[in-house]
Amino acid sequence: MLVFMTYNAYLVFSVVFGAALGHYIFGSTINVDAILNDADEGKGMACH
Repeated sequence: MLVFMTYNAYLVFSVVFGAALGHYIFGSTINVDAILNDADEGKGMACH
């Protein structure tokens, strides 16, 4: 958040690009049913 608040365009772009890339790479491994049903098994939004 502090990096984003520096208003440096390169750093803001890096944060947004990193978040989008992480969502693209790891988004398919998230078990949506486990998140919606509060199930203890499977991967949810947090790994721990």
